[in-house]
Amino acid sequence: MNLVFKSQIPLLFIFSLMLINCEPQPTAPIEKPDNRIFIDTDPAWSPDGKWIAYTHCRRDTIGWDGIYIIDTAGTTLEPYIKGGRYPDWSPDGSYIAFGYSRNIYTTTMDSSKKIIQLTTNGNSFLPSWSPDGEWIAFNISVNSVEDTSGTNIVRIDGTKKRYLCGGGAPDWSPDGTKIVTGWYEIVIHSISGDYDKQLTNSSNNQKYNNRHPAWSLNGRYIVWEHNFEVWIMNTDGSNQKKLTDGENPHWSPDSEKIVFSRYVDDHNALFIIDRDGTNIRKITGHETYS
Repeated sequence: MNLVFKSQIPLLFIFSLMLINCEPQPTAPIEKPDNRIFIDTDPAWSPDGKWIAYTHCRRDTIGWDGIYIIDTAGTTLEPYIKGGRYPDWSPDGSYIAFGYSRNIYTTTMDSSKKIIQLTTNGNSFLPSWSPDGEWIAFNISVNSVEDTSGTNIVRIDGTKKRYLCGGGAPDWSPDGTKIVTGWYEIVIHSISGDYDKQLTNSSNNQKYNNRHPAWSLNGRYIVWEHNFEVWIMNTDGSNQKKLTDGENPHWSPDSEKIVFSRYVDDHNALFIIDRDGTNIRKITGHETYS
């Protein structure tokens, strides 16, 4: 549903419309992106290294246009899930987990686009698929009788949902034994619940600015968003350094490149950069796609 913002419409009414729980529309047509005023964010690199799924939104509308898939050269674009956000690929590349209407879903990456709903609480965001393909970690934003805010995990059939730890925007270690989270600080938590290690130590005026951590598949590095900059460090917290301006970083499968979102020329576009901070290039926001 696309709603054009008008200043005379009460904000409470607009937000109520945004929270209507309707089913995702995987086959609904999505217009190719308007490259003049847009936000491209939440990138996720496919396991085969060929594609990047991401969220696209026109800034002159209320709501999110949906999930798109683009090749790493930035030339071939495919709309995939209308209204979806926060895509994350399954380890074998046959599914994508995503958020829609404040719940978590999965969809197949074949022509059927079969959709399964995993949560129903209306406060779930930012799914992350476990390396064994059996679990999805995600955020719950509000405490309730049934749920605890923070990072939760659920099996891919929607069963055995449980609270794991605080923090947000979870990402799994390659061996599946730990999860890294962000929000106040970047923290590693064990799945067994017997281990926590804080990796960053920000001053008070920088709290809430360590977000969206991502663990490299070679197990050696973590990238994250710090105050709208992309930073990198070793997984023990050492050698922290800024790579570039941007947000929402995600690793390539070979741990050599990072895709991220950056605000430039009145829009947010996706860029790819090498792990050492060189060879940056833009892949969304071009005038034409094939």
